[in-house]
Amino acid sequence: MTGVLVVVLAISLAITYRTLTRSAEAAVETRISRAARQLGSSLERAANQRVVLQREVARDSAIRRVLQRLSEKSGRTKSIDALANPSGELASTIAAARSALARLTTRTDSGLPIELWSEDGHRLISIGGDSLSVTQLQEPPAAPAWRADRGATPRADSARFSEFYALRGHVFFDITLPVYDGGRRVGYITEQHRIAGSQQAVQGLRELIGEDVAGYYRNQTGSFWSTLGGIPETPPERRDSAGEVIMAYRPGTGRLVSAEAAIAGTPWEIVLELPASAALAPARATTLRLGLLSILLVVVSAAASWIISRRITRPLGSLSAAAEALARGDYTRHVDDSGGDEVARLAKSFNHMRMEVGATRQELEEQIEEAQAIAEELEQTNEQLLESKDAAELANRAKSDFLAVMSHELRTPLNAIGGYVQLIELGVHGPVTEPQREALSRITRGQQRLLTLINDVLNFAKLDAGQVHYERTDVSLDDALSGLEAVIAPQMQAKGLHYVYMPCNPPLTAVADHDKVQQVVLNLLSNAIKFTAEGGRITVECDGSDAEVRVHVRDTGIGISPERVRTVFEPFVQVDRTLNRPHDGVGLGLAISRDLARGMGGDLTVESAVGEGSTFTLTLPRAAHIPESAARYPLGSDSAVPR
Repeated sequence: MTGVLVVVLAISLAITYRTLTRSAEAAVETRISRAARQLGSSLERAANQRVVLQREVARDSAIRRVLQRLSEKSGRTKSIDALANPSGELASTIAAARSALARLTTRTDSGLPIELWSEDGHRLISIGGDSLSVTQLQEPPAAPAWRADRGATPRADSARFSEFYALRGHVFFDITLPVYDGGRRVGYITEQHRIAGSQQAVQGLRELIGEDVAGYYRNQTGSFWSTLGGIPETPPERRDSAGEVIMAYRPGTGRLVSAEAAIAGTPWEIVLELPASAALAPARATTLRLGLLSILLVVVSAAASWIISRRITRPLGSLSAAAEALARGDYTRHVDDSGGDEVARLAKSFNHMRMEVGATRQELEEQIEEAQAIAEELEQTNEQLLESKDAAELANRAKSDFLAVMSHELRTPLNAIGGYVQLIELGVHGPVTEPQREALSRITRGQQRLLTLINDVLNFAKLDAGQVHYERTDVSLDDALSGLEAVIAPQMQAKGLHYVYMPCNPPLTAVADHDKVQQVVLNLLSNAIKFTAEGGRITVECDGSDAEVRVHVRDTGIGISPERVRTVFEPFVQVDRTLNRPHDGVGLGLAISRDLARGMGGDLTVESAVGEGSTFTLTLPRAAHIPESAARYPLGSDSAVPR
């Protein structure tokens, strides 16, 4: 019971752990995916707000007037020179344009260039410092539109965001917005921005998902990774996508649960990563607590089961031991029958049966001793011998009558024992544990052995007393023998034996008792099964002559020694007389079979060799009448087919 409980709890813990880990993984995947989408939406709104501000600046009249000077008829070079040395109204216009561009300056990006470029690629105005995008990227100064287009993603309002790039240990990106005048593009406004992480945003992200979460920016092409704080980062070594959730791996961190969300209108993505160990930590802690509780439950249950089982199985074990002793011939073993439960009543019935069987055995031994004493006295004189012979026959008849009566009386308490055992096994009087069921099985086997022995003794007593009635008719041997295979099939299969029945020719008809013929052959088959090792063969076949028919039962068993062949048909004589013999019985089967054969006017003989097997032959008188259906089968024709 403890072992079963341990297995059940172990399976339950495994299922619980698997369920908790799956639930934890699903919850983490849901949270991290939702957080990635929320961050992506938040960054998209920030980008839209920036584009709106750029668009307001691009619509400023000062910006347009500066760009209009390039389209005057006086020529672009002259116009550019004029912008380089402004005076009068142009100077005030340039100042107003610089003020408009200054509206794009942010606190985190102060000092980074904000520039106004002409359509043909000339930088007209720059505030916030030198253009890092020109000096560091080594691009031609007259290519702002080309630079913005490279790796950039256009928006519906024509604003373009460049991919992330690293300069001086920081991460930057550019925003370029075209300036239109009357539907014609006349220039560009470009901004350079640096990623500066917000500690408040990072703390909010960790409160939402967990302390171990890490966030990154990356280009959609995967060419560049950056932390949320604007520090360049190497990408993970391996990423396996499964829908919105991605399983990644970083050296030193291990397996990661990752989710990413694209920032609409930009070439960027936001990526969140959480170590798988952190996601599964609550599930492991819960499983550990359940495991400790399960161990405590197993210990308590095992102790309770042991105490209860000891109280229940002790009397049953005593009863089983007494039944086994009774089967061995020990009638002195007493079973404690105190109490009022079913087991106590069963013990009382067993004790009563034991005393009756013991008394009967003692009486039988006393009668045998008396018969032996009489036989010794009869040896002295012929007159005494005749008198002793009559007395012995009388005693033998009394013994047979006694055996018949006592065998019948002994079957009643044995059947009662079998009935009580079956009721207990069925759970009528309460649940039955596995050890109790094994003890009941041993009682049942002892009861069945005793009942079989008593039946053999009863049959032998009836034969010895001449109380067996025979109904002699014409018996077709094939009809009598063909149905025996189904009766012995379970025993044959249990020992792995091969059964071959050679069907008898229809002319082989005996004058005999149909049931007694089957009983004799079944006894021979049971004997063959008992003494044939696994894998052996048992064969039944028939032949005959004008006066008699014969049934041969052959086996490949242990065989019978020559000295045993002469006494094998005597009562209470067995082939294997060793104390540790594995075969049940008291040696009456063959004696009964031979008496039945002789009672039908036939005989039973045996031929055997040790280690090669035995052949028992039942001989019966042949019927004078041959059925018409058998006329086409001449005697001795070979029509047998193995089964």
